[in-house]
Amino acid sequence: MIARIWRGATSAEDADAYVDYLHRTGLREYRATPGNEAAALLRRALDGRTEFLALTFWASLDAIRGFAGEDIAAAVFYPEDDRFLVERDDTVSHYEARDMAGPRTMPVEEGEISRVWHGWTSRENADAYERLLEAEVLPGIHERIEGFRGVYLLRRNVDGGIEFVTITRWGSLDAVRAFAGQDHEAAVVPPEARALLDRFDERSSHYETIPARG
Repeated sequence: MIARIWRGATSAEDADAYVDYLHRTGLREYRATPGNEAAALLRRALDGRTEFLALTFWASLDAIRGFAGEDIAAAVFYPEDDRFLVERDDTVSHYEARDMAGPRTMPVEEGEISRVWHGWTSRENADAYERLLEAEVLPGIHERIEGFRGVYLLRRNVDGGIEFVTITRWGSLDAVRAFAGQDHEAAVVPPEARALLDRFDERSSHYETIPARG
């Protein structure tokens, strides 16, 4: 499975109208494209703006081409995007993706909190880090925290190593705090994981999750 992520931002005042607009355009087109597994919009307030991540999952690169065309790294825009967007990425990022809670947890549910975190390893340590997450770190969250709904593990090659993204899914911010503590944005990185990482985000980002309709 392949994850595709795009980032943009609107003014805070335009955020709700932009969500409605995307339901009529991009989100609807994602879901109508053969090979799309799931689509969701992540949003958060940020410095007087509202930041959006479009998060989609695909069966193959050919499925993504069915939506985006041959240049899959180019972002796809719609006629009224210029009216809404105050920031935009002109390219998108693609990752090898695994639903660590099992393939039947998609799509996400309305109102979930998505916690997004990045870490980077050397190529030599990447497989060991992924095994550690799968065998020890992530199962422990399932066992300990009520309100934990699953996690997507994303991975891609970057200059000098491997980038990992975890997108953990939560029923509420209280569930996030049960996992991370009162400073819920602080990264939770066990010592054995730190030993395999070259660097990582010290803070995680949290988004309201809006699944595509239909």
